[in-house]
Amino acid sequence: MKLKEAKIFKDTSNKLTFVNYNPDTDDYFNFIAEQYNKRQLNQVIITSNIMIILIFSLVDKYKFCLERVEFMNDDDTLDNEIQNLVNNINNEENFIFLLHKLLLLSYEQSIDILKIHLKKRYEHKSTQIKIQANGIFFIDKSNFDKYSQKILDIVSDSKVYY
Repeated sequence: MKLKEAKIFKDTSNKLTFVNYNPDTDDYFNFIAEQYNKRQLNQVIITSNIMIILIFSLVDKYKFCLERVEFMNDDDTLDNEIQNLVNNINNEENFIFLLHKLLLLSYEQSIDILKIHLKKRYEHKSTQIKIQANGIFFIDKSNFDKYSQKILDIVSDSKVYY
């Protein structure tokens, strides 16, 4: 499944937008500078708090399944613990426990989420979303238009990126 990539920015009025990004042809740092210089767009970084809000919203409201959570620091024990929790999200109680654990890791241990992976299957079709802390998100091409704006809306509604 081929994924389309885009990067989240905010304009001078703090409205969020995204710009398509292709790592094969765009140098990341030049891409960021170009968006600022040509369009006065500032990059948006997705904090762990926003990641947790994205997880909650995409799972609860849009019925995605959380597949994986990656962290900034390499800790196999932590990775395994969280992946076990992710694999056992079979009811609301386990889901809330996972979100609570992610919040505690973020607040108490300053462990940041690097990337989240989500998937949704319906009518024999699949949608895949990945969101990175640097504001780049990946969505399969056939569903990009449908879910890219939903991601922007969730981040915008979180009001914690200012």
